[in-house]
Amino acid sequence: MSVKDSQTILIAASANRASFVADSGLISASPQCIVAYASHKSIAIWSQPLDAPHSGAAKLLPTGFRAEITVLQAAQRSKQSGDASEPADQRRIAFLLTGSRAGELAILRPDSSSGNWTNVTWPAEPRAAHTATVTTVCAVEENPGSGVFLVATGSADGCIKIWRIHAPSPPSVEQQWTVSLVQTISAELKGALPLCIQLHRLPSKDGSTAFLMALALTKSHIQLWTFDSSASPSTSTRPPFTFALQLSGHEDWVRALAIAKVSDSELILASGGQDNFVRLWRIARHTDVSASMEPVSGTKTSTDDYIEKLMRKIELGDEGQDDTGSLTASNAVQPSSLAANSRAFAIGSGPERQIWVVTMDALLVGHDGWITSLRWHPTFAKAGASDFQPAALLSTSADNSVIVWAPAATSPDIYVDLASKDAASSIWAPQQRFGELGGGTSLGFYGGLWVSPSTPYVAQDTGSSGISSPLGIFCHAFNGATRLWAPGTDSGGSRRWAPRNAITGHLGPCKSLSWDPTGCMLLSCGSDRTTRLHARFRDSQASASASSYTWHELARPQTHGYDLNSVAWIDQWSFASAADEKVVRVFTAPAGFVQSIKAAGGLDGAENESSLPDTAPIGASVPPLGLSNRAIFDTSVGLEDGPNESGQPIGTATTSVADVFKSPPNEDELYVSTLWPELDKLYGHGYELFTLGTSHPNQPDSNGLRSKGGYVASSCKANSVEHAVIRIHDRERNWKELAQLPGHKLSITRIRFHPGGAGYEPNRFVLSTGRDRSWHLHELIASEQPAQSQSNLSWRLVASQQAHSRIIWDCAWSQDGSLFATGSRDKTVKVWALSSAGSPNTSIGLLATLKLETACTSVTFGPENLLAVGTEGGSIHLFAAGDEEKTQWQTQQTLSDVHSEAVQELAFRPGHCSDGLLLASAGDDGAVRIFQITQ
Repeated sequence: MSVKDSQTILIAASANRASFVADSGLISASPQCIVAYASHKSIAIWSQPLDAPHSGAAKLLPTGFRAEITVLQAAQRSKQSGDASEPADQRRIAFLLTGSRAGELAILRPDSSSGNWTNVTWPAEPRAAHTATVTTVCAVEENPGSGVFLVATGSADGCIKIWRIHAPSPPSVEQQWTVSLVQTISAELKGALPLCIQLHRLPSKDGSTAFLMALALTKSHIQLWTFDSSASPSTSTRPPFTFALQLSGHEDWVRALAIAKVSDSELILASGGQDNFVRLWRIARHTDVSASMEPVSGTKTSTDDYIEKLMRKIELGDEGQDDTGSLTASNAVQPSSLAANSRAFAIGSGPERQIWVVTMDALLVGHDGWITSLRWHPTFAKAGASDFQPAALLSTSADNSVIVWAPAATSPDIYVDLASKDAASSIWAPQQRFGELGGGTSLGFYGGLWVSPSTPYVAQDTGSSGISSPLGIFCHAFNGATRLWAPGTDSGGSRRWAPRNAITGHLGPCKSLSWDPTGCMLLSCGSDRTTRLHARFRDSQASASASSYTWHELARPQTHGYDLNSVAWIDQWSFASAADEKVVRVFTAPAGFVQSIKAAGGLDGAENESSLPDTAPIGASVPPLGLSNRAIFDTSVGLEDGPNESGQPIGTATTSVADVFKSPPNEDELYVSTLWPELDKLYGHGYELFTLGTSHPNQPDSNGLRSKGGYVASSCKANSVEHAVIRIHDRERNWKELAQLPGHKLSITRIRFHPGGAGYEPNRFVLSTGRDRSWHLHELIASEQPAQSQSNLSWRLVASQQAHSRIIWDCAWSQDGSLFATGSRDKTVKVWALSSAGSPNTSIGLLATLKLETACTSVTFGPENLLAVGTEGGSIHLFAAGDEEKTQWQTQQTLSDVHSEAVQELAFRPGHCSDGLLLASAGDDGAVRIFQITQ
């Protein structure tokens, strides 16, 4: 079998657990809006997020980092004056700047013509730019259209570094990209760690270029630094950025900053901290240039300043100095005409000297938890007018809420200009509030941003009152889940925000995946203690062609209390899961889910006619102090646990009854209403479970559908022969344990039932591999008795071999049952032949040994003996036999950097479905991917 090409049709990847790991903007000439967010060591690119239904993440870009990404920013090119070709949304991406937990930095630039992204190679020094976690990055273009960016990076090593990056436009050869270190700020921080940095060009009418850097540290204040790039380097001995002044007001660490331009002489700075408050600071150019200026020093003359100095001395015990220590604000001034609650700083010298005044403008109270991120609404461009900056601020918080703040005097549907009188004189209040009340699913939001619609648009002027924005809101949460809200109109024509389904994925390693027997649904489980079901969804207005389907997470059958290690389908509507506990749990689909997936068009052909028995549960309930999803057969019956031993009430169970979804479910719906009831538990193991294997359906029933599966084989973590056994349970015998298959000495890593073929009926053999570097083959030797019989079936060990020099991670049968493959950490894959049923004795012969550059972690067979091999480095190799004897195997295609960690499991979709050959992969980076293979 030859492979011509492959393409990705599903990427399920969660967002990293950090505040500044997502950004959005426009790429290509379309323009096309994308959301880029960090997922483990990779960057997920989600194109056109406001499309309904969306097609999910389009790319997963590798960074080459040694540790997970902690910060990401989309550096944007500034609009050149007089450029009328720019769209209304000005956020055109020049490159993605990202940093890791290991202190690394990287740049990824887009190719507008091909849609691909290129990792720009950094010099050796910037590559390991910091010695600890990169906590914040920020980039701003020095001059519009110059392609030269000023970049600030902060790290937990206590350093802030200023870089200059030359990013040519349009992007050309990599050698033209240069990175140079300009300045290192360390001693001035006095041991404080940077949490957030914002760079912004100070507005100017005379063409001068100066920059403001707002810095949030592990302190309760904000530092302002300035850089006058118009000053001649030959005449100035000062470093590029110098300390200007310090803003006090917050009562705890400041975690988020955002700056927006108000006018040609004014900026506005928003700050959010762990005190749950958001503060707005206006930074305006002082017009009274002739006023007398007095340097701000340690000695203050007014009574109020003297008292303030004494209070600082009492609180800090440092002779009256603030916590910048000996840091001198040489450009801080105090205009004599300045209000008492304002501070000022100067830029430049002589007649070109500029005085900037900072005034506390507003205190926004509405969150009950830490402020984790702030975003000003992007600037709009209007024909024949200056840029329009909407007065709208997005804030996210650890209290599970997202708020859009706007001047209270404006309409809820309208954003006024930030430079208008309404914005300057009105009280700021929550205009929209999203998220959860009392929360339990997201455990707090880490970040949020604005996203543009899929089609180009023009900012519509509604008169002097402002504009109506079509932008949506994207947020990511503590559990890695993403949320999306989009504006729309209700039946009455009023503006209404509606939740949309966003990209979902495991937060933590994805340990296992499994296709259902019909090939329509894909299950995955991982260390985030969830089991997730992915399937196709067809838009109700689209045709029934394969191209009209998109893949989504349609259910979350299990949310557990232990890390999940393995999952396997038993039949089309039930599966078993194994976690870090001693019990195998068996689940069945509720009636509502079956109706939903049928309505979504997720089933193919005859399988679409299959159904659950009339006695199937309609939902599940989770007790307050339990791990089991109890079946619900009647919603009118209350499920409330009795009091505990002390007489205190335990509470009412959480119920989950699936509705018929008209669109793919969002995060709230997945968490609340897609649980599957647990019907059985299988016992016997003495330690935590490691892997599962289930038998294949034996024969079609009268309707042409596959019959129910029967056997569940399981193994646990083992360091002795006593526990290194396979336990087989049979559903037809009410989950009685039929046998224990010994042979291994250490943990069994994979169990596979024979699919049938080569003259054997299905499930005749059980193949297993283990940590003891061996594989074992057991054969069923007794004929199956009727279900009511108590006679046990019997297996015997027919072959075993210590075939590799390191642990064997995986094994797989070919679809015709004549071959099996084993993959090991010793960087080899071995292909073995099973003797046919007519042979006098069952024998195994080694056909070929495939050598890899990295350790093999997973193997699986597809049609015509197409062999897929997953590696420890995250790549997938496709092999096919080059001769009839199957002793020579040739590489058909290599999918490089599919995952940023080891590939945990691979699985080809069974059956023949309308959208071709599909290969699913699960990785330690938490991603689940599906590839369409073109033969």
